[in-house]
Amino acid sequence: MNRLKKMMAVSAILLTAIFTGCGKSNSATMKKMTPDELATEIMSKVTFATEMKKVDDGTAELMVEKANENTEVYYYMGDGNSADEILIMVCSGIDAAKTEVDAAKNHLETKHASFRDYLPDEDKKIGETEVLKDANLVVVCISADAKTTKETVKEILAGAVVSPTGKASVSTEEGNAEATEAGDTSAEGDTGAESSEGEDASTDEMEGSDTEDDSETEETTEEEVDDGNYETITSKSNDLNYYGGKTVVIADDAAYELYSYSDKLAESYAGVINDVKKKVKDTANVYNVVVPNSFGVTFPDNLKDTVIGYVDQGEVTKKIIDKFDPGVVSIPLYNTMMKHRTEYIYYRTDHHWTDLGAYYAYSEYCKKAGLTAHDISDYEKKDFGEYTGSFYRTTKKSSKLTIDTCDAYFPVDFENIKMRITTQDGQDLGSKIITDGTKNGKSSKYIAFLCGDNPFSDITNENITDDSVCIVVKESYGNAFVPFLADHYHKVYVVDYRYYKGSISSLAAEKGAKDIVFVNNVSMIRNNYLIGKLKQCE
Repeated sequence: MNRLKKMMAVSAILLTAIFTGCGKSNSATMKKMTPDELATEIMSKVTFATEMKKVDDGTAELMVEKANENTEVYYYMGDGNSADEILIMVCSGIDAAKTEVDAAKNHLETKHASFRDYLPDEDKKIGETEVLKDANLVVVCISADAKTTKETVKEILAGAVVSPTGKASVSTEEGNAEATEAGDTSAEGDTGAESSEGEDASTDEMEGSDTEDDSETEETTEEEVDDGNYETITSKSNDLNYYGGKTVVIADDAAYELYSYSDKLAESYAGVINDVKKKVKDTANVYNVVVPNSFGVTFPDNLKDTVIGYVDQGEVTKKIIDKFDPGVVSIPLYNTMMKHRTEYIYYRTDHHWTDLGAYYAYSEYCKKAGLTAHDISDYEKKDFGEYTGSFYRTTKKSSKLTIDTCDAYFPVDFENIKMRITTQDGQDLGSKIITDGTKNGKSSKYIAFLCGDNPFSDITNENITDDSVCIVVKESYGNAFVPFLADHYHKVYVVDYRYYKGSISSLAAEKGAKDIVFVNNVSMIRNNYLIGKLKQCE
């Protein structure tokens, strides 16, 4: 009996030695690495489409919302045209790593929402990527060959010990010594990002309060004192059909992207724009245009209580704007869009606004910027034909949807406006500010505005000879908005921060910009990945 007890004691000592540290077997033979050395090892053995560069810690914290305060995030990515990345989450212990698996999955879903409509080939990579968990590590590695990459990374992790470096405040966690799952272990049931069509669906509780615009540049406009007396939209039936992992819903003949508000992410978004304003100081005006989506404006009133997670985007807009410094001039559009909610201001089969919706936003911008907006009758309107957008694909071409038409209002000075674009593959090309959309396929009509999504566009109105310069920082909602501004500035520079590699504040200084306009829809403002991309362009 005594001999048996001694044997058990020796076994216990051996097991303790084996599972000390990161909880892997054969730890004495493991290669000790820092997180950055682990990333370098992965880069040496995995083929990526683009050069991978480390994202600074502050931006990484924005782009990846971790579950635990003590988790250290190391993030490497390529340029904005590629989804390739390495995400390493170093946790304080095994139990913490379990909770970070869901955080990593949410990161993939958020990134998926950023690529799905613009770079479908890159989005496919995201959908095929798995979250890997090994002891105290959670790793995401996106490349073109998901299967080979997974096996390669698992092999590297099986031979490595990576401990927290202390850049996050690390505390001892219960279960760190349990180490019952060693080596292999990709996350159980983890198949990577769900193929949903919605953006990051955070459900943080709304906070904040309604405050007046503190800017001294303009008197109060009708937009800010609206009486809320809008026309009612009533559904003809009570049927709601959900798609894309319940991120898109069809009511009657139109599809809508479901929306939820995150106070934390709104704070991060406002912080980036506030920082730009601090950098340009008094040399440029900074405008913030918050665009509600169709779910917040044209969704039937009698179905709001039955749809999943309906949020009042009017209240949301107020809360977002409340987070900006007084020097940033905010242009809330909720009341404006609600006044026109029975007009054709959003597509039914796509997540964008129509050119008419963008016109109403432009009119509100002009009020704040001291410009005189053109009347809608001043423009030549062209019909580009039938349009079937992103929702049409998400709903698998549902017969419930009424096919859209894509109309464009051409700038008054259209013939005098020249544009050069820098494409995502680096080409410098000339283009019209609005191209002939009749030549595009049914699913590509929106590309007619600004020739699609490009990292940088240089627009010149040769009919204006002063030194007026404007920079527009946007995602795809801005494409329909910018052509209206081209009638008012000699130069308009357009930055799509999802792909742009430069600095907005440096560009403003170089070009002598007097106005910087941020145009983003509410779904972008709750997307970690896109907020991080925007921060990279400060």
